Amino acid sequence: MTAQAAAATWSAALGQLQLSVTRANFDTWLRDTVGLRHDDDAFVVGAPNEFAIEWLNVRMKPLLVKALSGVLGHGTDVRFEVIRHDDA
Repeated sequence: MTAQAAAATWSAALGQLQLSVTRANFDTWLRDTVGLRHDDDAFVVGAPNEFAIEWLNVRMKPLLVKALSGVLGHGTDVRFEVIRHDDA
């Protein structure tokens, strides 16, 4: 899966998630995430920092897996990475 395809897949999943979580949770934890790639059986999502990754892993991972699996049409795991900005 290309980076562009991963971004589009995650965008579709975010559309579903926006309907499933509160606006505050979406704006705080999901809005700044990006789909990075699909490695083997895991979809990799970029998040702004380690704190966001921990929160997503503990509180939202099953919901994210469900949304992504629905978009992809098959089961997948979700992993997170901190988004690295070249200008940071």
